[in-house]
Amino acid sequence: MAVIAVIAKYREDTSWINELICPAIVYDKGKNIPNVGREAETYLRYIIENYDSLPDHVVFLQGKPFDHLIHGTMEFLNMSISRKVHFLGKTYNEPPDACGLRTTASFKSLFRSESPTTFIFSPGAQYVVPKQNILCRPKSFYETIRKVLVDFDDGMVNGSLVCAWTLERMWPYIFNPSISHRELDYSSLL
Repeated sequence: MAVIAVIAKYREDTSWINELICPAIVYDKGKNIPNVGREAETYLRYIIENYDSLPDHVVFLQGKPFDHLIHGTMEFLNMSISRKVHFLGKTYNEPPDACGLRTTASFKSLFRSESPTTFIFSPGAQYVVPKQNILCRPKSFYETIRKVLVDFDDGMVNGSLVCAWTLERMWPYIFNPSISHRELDYSSLL
């Protein structure tokens, strides 16, 4: 099974990548692409650019992943990748709209389901995701979210229903094929 790590880098020392058990693609923000949208923009960029040729599993990581891992070691990271562990980070349970985020409204704009009473997510947005879980949403779904994220990249509460911090909480739901998505257009996320 093919596995690729997608690394969202901005000024971090990424020498650790040489020890990964799988190939990595590094998106170096500030060097060869604009530093907007945090890791969420990087993940969306990769999905959109590779939608028709995704590997069996994609490992989404930050440039300095160890602060957010359950066990902050290279051994733990490689073991998790080899076992295809979905959540790489500590799992948080957070009430809706914590930290001033509009997670409930964001969820309702993306999905046809009732918003959870608790959002379960991995801080740092670091996941191992099977290809079929990415493909459960059409490419246009990811394109629309990325466009809004880039256009409104001005901080945590950015005037739209999606920002890097809300997406951090939405990834487990975005990659869950049992949750039906809405057909998105740009204005539905404002």
